[in-house]
Amino acid sequence: MDTITVPINSAGIVTDLDMDNKIADAMKLQPSDIYIYAWGWETAPGDQESNTARFINGLGQAYAEAGNPPANPLNIGLVWPSTIRPNPHDPLNAFELLSYFSDLRMADQVGRQAGYAVMSLIVRTLVADMPCVHWIGHSMGCRIACSAINALDNQAAVCLDNRLDAVLLEAAFNNDELDINGAYRAIGCDVRIMVTTNAEDRAVHEWYPAAERFCNFFSDPTPAMGATGPTPGTMFDREFHAAAIDGSSATSDSITVDLTPMTATDGFKLDLWSGAHDDIYQPELWRFIAGWLRR
Repeated sequence: MDTITVPINSAGIVTDLDMDNKIADAMKLQPSDIYIYAWGWETAPGDQESNTARFINGLGQAYAEAGNPPANPLNIGLVWPSTIRPNPHDPLNAFELLSYFSDLRMADQVGRQAGYAVMSLIVRTLVADMPCVHWIGHSMGCRIACSAINALDNQAAVCLDNRLDAVLLEAAFNNDELDINGAYRAIGCDVRIMVTTNAEDRAVHEWYPAAERFCNFFSDPTPAMGATGPTPGTMFDREFHAAAIDGSSATSDSITVDLTPMTATDGFKLDLWSGAHDDIYQPELWRFIAGWLRR
């Protein structure tokens, strides 16, 4: 099935006035699974579309190898105006820190507005049973995913019948935001969540706390979710289990996956600025995600 691309402005508004009809037409084909992709900072619109296509192809190949592909998938790629720095290898300056911090807030707005609108359209245009909805976010895109799910969970009139999960790759939000007092606290225990971390990821280990420190008057920052995984012991009644990238421990609904061993062996060239932040386009990871989503 073709991918639906959803253009979004900085206010979180879907700018394609025909989007209602596009999603309604897609829902008439009764998809079994819906994959919604959201990407992070410094990703141009064309690159966001390319990343979505790359992930669709990678997951598709992983499903095919396992012999359990979804019967009728629908893919939705969100395209939002994340910031592009002129030279990604320049040292991070004060303006870029401010830009990064403001874009964190913009990502939340995109999720609350556009992400929520897309899922509402899916529910309103159902013609059969509710499909499984899989959010796949990277970096700031994880904020979009969680903000959208959080907004949906706050609306009693909209229900996904517990057929929802989220893959949060190197998430650029505080590691306590899924807690009972966190920004995404409305994400109940019926949402399956995968969180990945990577010790070689400089973006979440160094630059995320640098932006937090700079924009909060140099107070001590909270670690990023993509750096440490969720804070222990404060998640409603949810318990996150450590999972190995080979899939041997991917049997829990809430898992934290360390991608560091994968980066050590997959030949990924570490970026000067972000390290292994973008080491997410690997067959090994696609097989792991596909196995967890379809288990």
